[in-house]
Amino acid sequence: MVLVMVGHPHEYVTPSDGGPGPLTRAMKRCVTRGEVREDVLRKTTVPYFLRTVSDIEAALQIASNVELDDSSPSTSSTALSAMHKENSGALLELVNCKSIPTTTKGEEEDNNIIGGAFDLFWSIHSHSIESSRAEPTANELRCIKEETRRVFHEIYDDRVGIPSTFVACTFR
Repeated sequence: MVLVMVGHPHEYVTPSDGGPGPLTRAMKRCVTRGEVREDVLRKTTVPYFLRTVSDIEAALQIASNVELDDSSPSTSSTALSAMHKENSGALLELVNCKSIPTTTKGEEEDNNIIGGAFDLFWSIHSHSIESSRAEPTANELRCIKEETRRVFHEIYDDRVGIPSTFVACTFR
């Protein structure tokens, strides 16, 4: 089995200028201008889990010490005890795991390097804003999207794209 995850560092979350991510910057600007309620900023959560190779190795180490339990009513205590001994620990063996630096970008021939990267970003993040407990309006969502696009053009190099990392692991 091959598993690919978003890795750290990833400039969607941690831009190289050391400032907040583009979505946070954009939302704060919209709040400052009075175009978005502060509640939308405060109640929006984007569940990011940027992985590293050491994260994967640590998770497998923890999993190797977990006893599996089959608590179905049809299993006798003797059978259950045998199952613990037979199935204890991680069920997956890590064959290979590596961090892969890459660049997220749009099509160069369309001169849409940052625009394509923004489109991917928005397709991932917009759902977190839309489903916020603050229930943003259509106008608030439009403002956030437009401002986030402007932020992209300010903080990322239009000729290069967005430095990103992925972690790829092979298990058996």
